[in-house]
Amino acid sequence: MKGGEDEVTPVADETDAPIFDVESLDVPEQRRRAPSATRTPPPKRRIELAGDDSTLSTLSYSMGRVLSKYGCYSRADELVVWDEEVGGLRSISADRLRTFAEDFIDFFGYNRKGDSVVTSLTIDMARAVLASPQFHRRLPRILRVNSCPQPVVREGGRIELLPCGYDLEFKTLTVGTIDSIDRIDKDVAVDELRKLFSEFEFIDREQGVSVAVAMMLGMFIGTMLDTNSLRPALIVLANAEGAGKSLLVKIILLTVLGKAPIGTRPEREEEFEKLLLSIVREARKVLFLDNLRGTLASPRLEAFITAEEWTGRLLGRNETFTAPNLATVFITGNGLTVSPDLRRRSLFIELTMRAERAEDRVFKQQLDDTILIDMRPRILACLWALVRNWDTHGRPLPSRGHSAFPLWADIVGGIVEAAGFSCPFNTPQLTQPVDRTGDDMRRLVDQMNEGQLYEFFTLVTIMREVGAFESIVGVEESEDLGFPDARKLKPAESSKLGRLLAGYDQRQVGDWRFIVEGKGHAKRFYKAALTE
Repeated sequence: MKGGEDEVTPVADETDAPIFDVESLDVPEQRRRAPSATRTPPPKRRIELAGDDSTLSTLSYSMGRVLSKYGCYSRADELVVWDEEVGGLRSISADRLRTFAEDFIDFFGYNRKGDSVVTSLTIDMARAVLASPQFHRRLPRILRVNSCPQPVVREGGRIELLPCGYDLEFKTLTVGTIDSIDRIDKDVAVDELRKLFSEFEFIDREQGVSVAVAMMLGMFIGTMLDTNSLRPALIVLANAEGAGKSLLVKIILLTVLGKAPIGTRPEREEEFEKLLLSIVREARKVLFLDNLRGTLASPRLEAFITAEEWTGRLLGRNETFTAPNLATVFITGNGLTVSPDLRRRSLFIELTMRAERAEDRVFKQQLDDTILIDMRPRILACLWALVRNWDTHGRPLPSRGHSAFPLWADIVGGIVEAAGFSCPFNTPQLTQPVDRTGDDMRRLVDQMNEGQLYEFFTLVTIMREVGAFESIVGVEESEDLGFPDARKLKPAESSKLGRLLAGYDQRQVGDWRFIVEGKGHAKRFYKAALTE
């Protein structure tokens, strides 16, 4: 390396701790912006490219140290920046890095005469820098991006709100237009939250409000939980369009995120893979699938809801990406049924539409997106009041937890019940058959006599009589034709139904326990009281 230039020279460092100026990241304005006529561009640093007298590790160290001051972060060994337009983190590719870095750095090399000349990163150097541990060790690592001040539990147990900017302890960047949250009384907060949901026509009002508040709190206190804490999905059902399903979810999302990114179900299961990977790469907090119909059964979506981390193949590259899964899934639908696996991973709210036409309903409070955005600070103050109330009362547990997401249930459920709402994990009283398999199984068992042994094909006849598992066994024939021969099921249908029944062995079905005896063609089925 030639002398006399303004190079960045590394110092000996045997630790993996990031070296960067934390104070320079304490205000959201430090995220990258293009220079303007009213803003003086930051002074550029000069960095020598790798060459005969300079190494790639030195180049990587130097670039990381400079870029750490301008809203650049390391996440899962990718260089990322906060992209306000997409509302998530955006990775910087090697091609993009070449010009991106030139906003802050003047790269130089030497010609044959030994004179320094300004030049650009080569694509090979850009790739080497992005893969370099020296580069990523100099960048602040980021796990989450919050769109408003959100609570955390500091070392020692104290709960406080993260201020705007980057927090090193929690590796969290807080951005947005809300700098602080007011402190209000818990009773006032509860009254205002109940009023917020007062015009929704819940099938079970108390349970519906409790679940809605719980999901809103779950988004708000996300930073209080480890990144490996699982979260339930929320499924909002209705009997007709216009019942307010989408609005209910928007209230939850706009309050905490400041936006409600709505999507639809991908047509093919493979397309879910791309969607889920993009959500994880951008550290998004939500997947919102709106207005679904029919039956939702997606192995990838089911796995995603219970995945602490998510791994996917990067498009067009022979590489995979793995990062914490921070997204909560929200689903709305009319007459929607879901798979058993999705049902047990979800909380449910059911709304009803009593008016003949949705446009005939008259509301006392208008809750469009603009109004909800204006209400954000007040609703956030209500949520913060509930958290403080729970903390003041010794952080009690809820009366009932949930085995699929225990830590989330303990904290969120505890906050909700401490405020005076009902337990959000009570069994929902739904009028619609959400889990078609479970509903069909209950109808079958209800028709069985206690203690009586049934052969496989006898159960098939009962299924046809009560209209259960129609997609497998068909439907009852008209009376003059008589019932079809149950033994005429195709081998594939018999195998599928046999596996389904075997999966319910020793399980509670309604108020009974379903039991399978024997093996193969000698299997017999019966129901017994739960006390046995």
